[in-house]
Amino acid sequence: MKVPSLRVAGCIAVAAVTAIGPATAKARIAALSCAFADGEVTVEFSIDHAQFAPALDPNDPPRRKVTRVRLGTQSFVAEPILMTGGVRGFWTDDPVTGTHVLTAQQDGSAVYSGPARGSLDGTCEEIG
Repeated sequence: MKVPSLRVAGCIAVAAVTAIGPATAKARIAALSCAFADGEVTVEFSIDHAQFAPALDPNDPPRRKVTRVRLGTQSFVAEPILMTGGVRGFWTDDPVTGTHVLTAQQDGSAVYSGPARGSLDGTCEEIG
């Protein structure tokens, strides 16, 4: 029996979420504040870990994960990133604000890429 690709993708996503471990078991929200280019570019966002919990019913459609990002005086919605090893961040490809990607390592080092500045190295810290 051939398994539909959508179902396979869902299984892979569930396996990746399960691999994250105990952090997802606690329904918590992590707020991060980041600084790039010697503080000229500031980014704040939060990740609700509960959004990464596996579906209760395997037949449920995929759920959209969202985070609100504040970039200086600009604000937009993005998709949060939560990976094994403590990597967190977000990405969006918005027609108005452009493409933004941020990844923060567990040690606080971070990389942000956006339409106005290109790729910037910086740091992030958890503020809540």
